[in-house]
Amino acid sequence: MKYEIVTTHKIIDLLGGVRPAAKKLDCGPATVANWKKKSKIPRWWLLPIETVANENGIPLKLIEGALVFQEGPKKSGSSLA
Repeated sequence: MKYEIVTTHKIIDLLGGVRPAAKKLDCGPATVANWKKKSKIPRWWLLPIETVANENGIPLKLIEGALVFQEGPKKSGSSLA
């Protein structure tokens, strides 16, 4: 299994932007906008974000204090060469 660390901006974009993310997380848009401005999400929000992302079909996983994309196994024969 391969993982890719996801940035704060990417997480917010995946959740639909500042206002939709705030609505999904049941917080104010100013809270999410502040995360985007600082490029940092407080650690106590990471588990709720993982939950909301997974409920919305976004394959994020919280591993060692970071949200990551969980990539499935590569198909044999597929290459970028």
